Amino acid sequence: MKHLITKQLVRVAAACVVFTGCSEPGKSPVPSKSSLSSDVKTAPAAAAPTAEAPAPAAEPAPVAVAEADSGTSGAATAADPAPAPQDMTAEKPPAEDPAVTQLINDCGGAKIIKAAPTETIFSENMKAIGFTAPPQFGVTAHLGASLSISATPSKTTEEVKVDVKSLDGFFALFGVGEAKDEAAKNSGTMTYTSVAFNALPQLGDHNPDWRGIACSVLASTGLDSHMGKNTTTVTFDPPLPTSVQPAAAQSRIETEIGDKKVFSNIKASIVKTNHPLLKNLTSVTGTVTITKVSPKVTVKEDNGTVHNISAESAYLMTFDFKSPAITNALGMIPSVTLYLKNSTRTMVANTADTSAVGGAKVTFLAP
Repeated sequence: MKHLITKQLVRVAAACVVFTGCSEPGKSPVPSKSSLSSDVKTAPAAAAPTAEAPAPAAEPAPVAVAEADSGTSGAATAADPAPAPQDMTAEKPPAEDPAVTQLINDCGGAKIIKAAPTETIFSENMKAIGFTAPPQFGVTAHLGASLSISATPSKTTEEVKVDVKSLDGFFALFGVGEAKDEAAKNSGTMTYTSVAFNALPQLGDHNPDWRGIACSVLASTGLDSHMGKNTTTVTFDPPLPTSVQPAAAQSRIETEIGDKKVFSNIKASIVKTNHPLLKNLTSVTGTVTITKVSPKVTVKEDNGTVHNISAESAYLMTFDFKSPAITNALGMIPSVTLYLKNSTRTMVANTADTSAVGGAKVTFLAP
């Protein structure tokens, strides 16, 4: 029952997402609210007195005479001296720049901008709509899958678990063990080394494909994949686009991506691997294409239940590194579609398609 399930059923994008701030394209990044001084306006300090125009001397502070309380001797007492004149030469604290604040809000970073590098800023468990693997030797496997996502500003870890619900076919009884082995091969973890949001605008300084991207596309400099017995570690130069950012405002996404965005000449360097398809390779160059597609789709579950997904926008991401098989071996899904609800800045569904390598087309639903 070889290839009942192909390696790595899903790579969710990013509602799993990682961010610590952002800036407008072409401007310096905004690391955090505490370091916005380089991007915000500062109120001018008052001019200090000069030698040519000496400041007038302060008049002596008057001595106040307190009225005697009843029962006292009635003697006058001197009050505390009046406070010294305010130093008008002191610099005022920087004013908040409305443009910077608006950009942070558009990028969905208002609440996460202060997160520590190892602080969990996102976690979620997703369930797949029931699906079947391509029939093998007359046996059809009915499968289920779950995806757990945990993200910090520095990395995103995704854990995939595939399970066999049932088998159909004349030889089904003899295929249970093999089906479970195949499910185990397609279960595992993927850890992405994330490019922080405050560094995204700088990518365009070195690569024209990233020019104009402030926060609508998430990026990764590395991927560590452990699926079944296969382990692969790769690095990306320039960084790999991993997802459209669901937390970004729709206007920001449309401005930066439009109907189509292509990222080409991405070098995936293989640091280590035991995958047989990669044993003679040291690097592979590939392309990632993001295309706007219909946000409405109907998915039929393996038990006949129909799911109508109606999002507000949707984007198809295709990953092409030499071939679908090599792409998958590197740890990437050849085709992923993200369904977004822009009004709440969330992802409602994610479809991972490995049919190009003999696998299944699996749709995960957000809770």
